Amino acid sequence: MKKWVLFFVFISTSLFSQNSKVVDSLLLIVKKQPQDTATVNALRYLSWEYEGSDNNIYFNYCNQALLLAQKLNNESFIGTCFMDLGIAHDYIGNGDSALFYYSKSEQIFKKLKNDSELTAVYVNTGSAYRSLGNFSKALDYNFQALRIAEKIGKKDRIADCKNAIGNIYRQKNNLDLALKYSKEALDVYIEVNDLEGVSRVSGNIGIIYSELKDSKSALEYYFKSLEIRLKLNSIASISNCYSNIACEYYEMDKLSEALMYHNKALVLNEQLNNKKGVAIDLTNIAAVNTKQKKYGEALERLKLAEQYAEETKFRDLLKEVYQTTAQNYELIGDYKMAYQYHQKFTNLKDEIYNDNENEIIAEMQTKYETDKKDSQIELLNTTKKLQDADLKRKSIIIWSFLVGLVLVIVLAFYIYRGYKIKQKANEVITQQKKEVEQQKAIVEEKQKEIVDSITYAKRIQYALLASDSFLEAHLPEHFVLFKPKDIVSGDFYWAASQENNFYLAACDSTGHGVPGAFMSLLNTGFLSEAIKEKKITAPNEIFNYVRKRLIESISNEHQQDGMDATLIKIKNNKLEYASANNKAVVIRNNELIELSCDKMPIGKSPKEDQSFSSFSFDLLKGDCIYLFTDGFADQFGGANGKKFKYKQLHSTLIANSAKPLVNQKAIFNTIFEEWKGNLEQVDDMLLIGIRI
Repeated sequence: MKKWVLFFVFISTSLFSQNSKVVDSLLLIVKKQPQDTATVNALRYLSWEYEGSDNNIYFNYCNQALLLAQKLNNESFIGTCFMDLGIAHDYIGNGDSALFYYSKSEQIFKKLKNDSELTAVYVNTGSAYRSLGNFSKALDYNFQALRIAEKIGKKDRIADCKNAIGNIYRQKNNLDLALKYSKEALDVYIEVNDLEGVSRVSGNIGIIYSELKDSKSALEYYFKSLEIRLKLNSIASISNCYSNIACEYYEMDKLSEALMYHNKALVLNEQLNNKKGVAIDLTNIAAVNTKQKKYGEALERLKLAEQYAEETKFRDLLKEVYQTTAQNYELIGDYKMAYQYHQKFTNLKDEIYNDNENEIIAEMQTKYETDKKDSQIELLNTTKKLQDADLKRKSIIIWSFLVGLVLVIVLAFYIYRGYKIKQKANEVITQQKKEVEQQKAIVEEKQKEIVDSITYAKRIQYALLASDSFLEAHLPEHFVLFKPKDIVSGDFYWAASQENNFYLAACDSTGHGVPGAFMSLLNTGFLSEAIKEKKITAPNEIFNYVRKRLIESISNEHQQDGMDATLIKIKNNKLEYASANNKAVVIRNNELIELSCDKMPIGKSPKEDQSFSSFSFDLLKGDCIYLFTDGFADQFGGANGKKFKYKQLHSTLIANSAKPLVNQKAIFNTIFEEWKGNLEQVDDMLLIGIRI
């Protein structure tokens, strides 16, 4: 079982304790001084009072403070308010938004040359990157913060930086460096009498000892941390302590004690609506269930943990959930699901923990140690020069002068030797930099060539799609909404006219991007060949021919590439069609009629010897026909990041079917984009509407 700590440093200008009297006092300030900088601070402190208890009020006061600071044109307060908003977003698991506000705060404090606040921004930025699983970026920002804190002598900031760095090294399994930085942070927290800091870093040290298999030391630090948290009545932090203690009891095979403390942590995190904390607790409880051989209960909790981890973009935990889920499915003999989750685990692990990141992290540590040593040497040399100068001024004896002269000569020798070493190192670095820049230029040029080639391929593919003029000549009222996932597409629409028959197809080739585009070109060619050259008129026979040509062309090595499609022929208000895994719909008088389809693809499959069915449907004036691929229904989005699904798509089509088709295209595009939001488009999307 992995020990998880929600390590949010959340450094700001000052701290406030939670109680109703404080809230009343702050509200009085806001009421009496609506345009004063004191009101800005009062609004900020009010937001902290609701952190973890009511996120809506929390964000409301943060935004009010920012608006007032902007109205007063006080740059220092604006920068601090931006940092508060970043902390608020980081707390609820919205790391991307947190980074946006931290960057704005960073720009302001750099401009103001406010190193103390800049240190706080960097530590909080590192926290956001660590939550998103980008450890190299997290370490980079914390080392920047540590250098500034050491420069200005802010001990509390130094402790925060070292605590954060120690936690990152622990997650990267470099336990020696993790213990070093964490214990250094503990010493400083004790020195400045920061009880909250002592508690936080004690918990981290307990985790390190746990991973070193020293359960006695781990529990000693965990209970030390818990004792302080209980005195401070810090509920979120108490839940972390409970979780760590439970994990250690799990490692000691004391499962009843482990469950007791995990459930305590879960109750607190649910009260706080701390989704990251809930996800961690559910994952840990599932691990205990697995050890108890209660695999069903474990899988139920892991499913919930997966939802929370995906919602909060907690990728490091999500990787652990995938691995544990795969293990449980394997233990109950469901090897298919076990394989699927193992693949998810492997893909996410490769994405998060790559060799380049480990090299970057190692370089950051070396760079920090080198910079620190150079600063110490420079300070020592400066001090020595001053001492020598003072000695020369005060010396009246020749031997004192000679001793001073010897010291100056020795110092000059070391300085010269150091200069030559540094000069040689700079030459090596300069050469390496040139090589890296050359390699970068080559990679960028190759990337440009590839993108240019794919963009040109897009022009070719679009030239093969049914033209607007051709569709307008045969379909008086219609629209085509076509949104490829990448530059080129596996989805395509195709039309042809032969012997007074008009054909229109909506097709979804295997894959998307470049592989899907190749398949779409092949499928387009076979459709044209069936109608133009072979003079096949029945839609189902056209599909039979295309399937035969696909199997002959690309299925020699057992590939099962092909397409799902619907092909319609409209003549005299009679709709003849064939459909492969792709149901079209007709909407008549606000009632949706789902057309039949064959449940097999156009390509190699267990049913490849069966003929496609020929379907027909009598159309009435005003009927709306909709052809579509699965891209719309399968798109993730909305408030909970779920699929749009066919049921919602059908409802959307019914709700808008009476509107002019020229307007429907814009309406459906807006619905799709608003549903998708900031999420990535998962597949090519095609939607065609026709009014009879």
